Amino acid sequence: MRTYNSLRNMGGQMSSERAIRIAELIASFLTADVFIHNFIRSAFDELYANRHGGAFIKPNGRAQWFNKSDLRNSSIRTLLLGDFKHRSPDAENILDGYDRTQDLPDDVDLICEHVVPCGILERMLRDDAAAGIVTPEHVFKFQDKYYRRCILTADENAKLSKNAMPDDWCRESGKVFARYIHAGFLWADRFD
Repeated sequence: MRTYNSLRNMGGQMSSERAIRIAELIASFLTADVFIHNFIRSAFDELYANRHGGAFIKPNGRAQWFNKSDLRNSSIRTLLLGDFKHRSPDAENILDGYDRTQDLPDDVDLICEHVVPCGILERMLRDDAAAGIVTPEHVFKFQDKYYRRCILTADENAKLSKNAMPDDWCRESGKVFARYIHAGFLWADRFD
């Protein structure tokens, strides 16, 4: 039987009681075999925010969501740059070209993207639930292994296959950034 202390220290990160409750909710949701559109995406983003804190948590304690328009705002961007280590070189060059106190112009499109598409994450977790192995501990370990976000340009994002990993990708041995490498982004190989 799991203890809160064992969950709290999963992956070398201190997890809040809220993160533990979210992991329990995800495990319950998956084992109940119900479907709510975008639940896993929202729950995983929420879990990540609560496990990592910093820029991902608002002053009121709720998760902070970052979308492409937020990246233009200088205060949001400054918070993010310390917390998102996965960035394309083109996105990095754009970000380096502006003072951190400046908002980016409207024509600069940067996107914060899920590296493994959320639909794939959910499918893998549903397979795990069918195999009877989904627990809150499993949810934490799964997130540590597969959940990544990357800042890209809109042009780079358009080159990625949507909602699919490469046909030859194997969950057990494949690279999390395989979809990026398959699209020709060789820089992504350094992140795995």
